[in-house]
Amino acid sequence: MRRYSYLFLCLFLAPLLAGASVSITDGRGQTVSFKAPPQRIVSTFLGADEMLKEILVRGGKLHHLQAVSTLADNPDYSHITPVPKSIKGRAGDDLESLLRLKPDLAVVASFNRPEFVRRLEQAKVQTFVLNKFSSFADIEENIKQLGVLTGETKSANQLAAEFRGALEKTANPPAGKKRATVLTFMANGSVHGAGTTFDDIARYSGTTNLASQKGYQGWARLSPEVLASLDPDFLVVAGRPEHKPTLVAQIRSTPGFASMRAAKEGRVVIIAGRDLTAVSHHVVNAVTALHKAAYN
Repeated sequence: MRRYSYLFLCLFLAPLLAGASVSITDGRGQTVSFKAPPQRIVSTFLGADEMLKEILVRGGKLHHLQAVSTLADNPDYSHITPVPKSIKGRAGDDLESLLRLKPDLAVVASFNRPEFVRRLEQAKVQTFVLNKFSSFADIEENIKQLGVLTGETKSANQLAAEFRGALEKTANPPAGKKRATVLTFMANGSVHGAGTTFDDIARYSGTTNLASQKGYQGWARLSPEVLASLDPDFLVVAGRPEHKPTLVAQIRSTPGFASMRAAKEGRVVIIAGRDLTAVSHHVVNAVTALHKAAYN
């Protein structure tokens, strides 16, 4: 009799547990609540496209992702191209076509246009804003938040753990090697200092970001005189390997950078733009590439 009572209790509770409500606070400080995991999700920026796709594939729920950003189709930026055929929609300027998908959740970024977010909310679409993209810790937290939102905490936690594990493999120079210093190149004289994802790319590739070491914060624009005083072991630039001669020539003609020994000796690391600028777990590709270039 006890056995049957136990079975009855399990059957009775199962649907209730499956529909357990979720409440989570987004980057605006607003609480988003669901009685059950959303099943018609739209993503409005590339980082969320990439994280959601991986989380939902692992959970067998990719069909819940109804739309991704328009950049998702561009291989220069996207890690999910070709976009799976099950994802029909694109989140661009045409909000009406997006609303025709009848989404029950829109994942947006703090840099999405306020008017776009406001119109989604006016259409009674639950919106969740992600607003932190400056470190690998932010990426891990974003993955976990999306796991809670989609009801796929196990898949998200697994992805976050794999991301962290991959980073730890390259976090130190090989035995007997001195830690190399690196500096990003941008034609306008800007460098990536502390508080940028590049700072973490350098740290977890076993190198030191010279701009951060010198005390520069964020995207700092330096004068040619200040740049010329810096002496990194390697300069890092976004691009394609086959374009290295052109990129090196550009660096050697840019005031400040041109004076650096790394420029003169061709110690330039080319990393795919989609990896170097990623705000998802795919940024690990940039870490691996920089570690390999600095120490192999």
